[in-house]
Amino acid sequence: MVIDNGTTASRIKEIVQELKMEGHPEGGWFSEVYTAPVSFTDAGEQRALAGSIYYLLDGPAISAFHQIDCEELWYYHEGTGMRLYVLKQDGTMVQYLLGKQLSQGERPMVRIRAGEIFAAENLEQDSYTLISCATAPKFRYEGWRLVQLEELLPRCPEIQAWKRFFAEKG
Repeated sequence: MVIDNGTTASRIKEIVQELKMEGHPEGGWFSEVYTAPVSFTDAGEQRALAGSIYYLLDGPAISAFHQIDCEELWYYHEGTGMRLYVLKQDGTMVQYLLGKQLSQGERPMVRIRAGEIFAAENLEQDSYTLISCATAPKFRYEGWRLVQLEELLPRCPEIQAWKRFFAEKG
C-alpha cells in the first residue's frame, strides 16, 4: 500500500481483505464474484455469457493499457473515481470519468467495447477507487493482453505522453 493517509490505508486494507482480493496483472486488486450459469460455444470452447469482478485501484497505481475480447462495463462504488483512457478502433483516444460527481462530467458507469485498448488511473493519486466490472461474454485470460507502447505509437503518436500506463516488460 502506497498511501500515507491512515484512514484511506485502513479502508483499502479492509476492502482487500473483506472482498478477498488479490493483485491483478494489469495493476490494482480484484476478486471474481460472478459467472453466468448459461454458456455458449465460442470457437469450439464453452464460454459463460457473462462474468463480474470487484476491482480496486489504490493510490498512484494504474491499470496498464490492455485489451480484451469482450464488452466490459465499469460500475463505480466508492472512492475518488477514475479517469479511463480508451483507444478506439479508429485510432482516436478518448477519456471517460468514472465516479459520482455528475456535474463534473463523471458517470457511474463506463462501457468499453470489445477490442478497444484502455487504461485507468485514480482521479486523486492519494486515494482509491472501488468498482465492479461486468463482462459479456465472461472474461478469460486467453482473450486478454497487456499492450506495449511500441505497438500503439504508430496508431496514436500522442500515446507517448502516457508512458507510465504501460506494464514493464520482463
